[in-house]
Amino acid sequence: MVALLFAGAAQAQTANPLTGGARLHYGIIKGYVLRAAAKMPEEQYGFRPVPEVRTFAQLIGHLADSNYRLCSVMAGQDPPRDAGIERTAKTKAEIATALTDSFAY
Repeated sequence: MVALLFAGAAQAQTANPLTGGARLHYGIIKGYVLRAAAKMPEEQYGFRPVPEVRTFAQLIGHLADSNYRLCSVMAGQDPPRDAGIERTAKTKAEIATALTDSFAY
């Protein structure tokens, strides 16, 4: 386990340390978000702690929309799909697929 951690850190340091560190943190956060979306039962996707905040489904949809927007700007192109996952995707399967696709993009 320690060897794997050092190997990952060494690999991140071989390139630009800023981009290497950003990629490392991006991978960690991506893993957390994908696992949270998969682990949450579908009947809890409508959960919101208080009425003023987004539901869990809306938060995950918002992250998917944000991935598309940010990455398309960085790539200098239009997003490959219309934004609005947060507003249009309703089922766990739709939202999870959109989230996975947004990370792949």
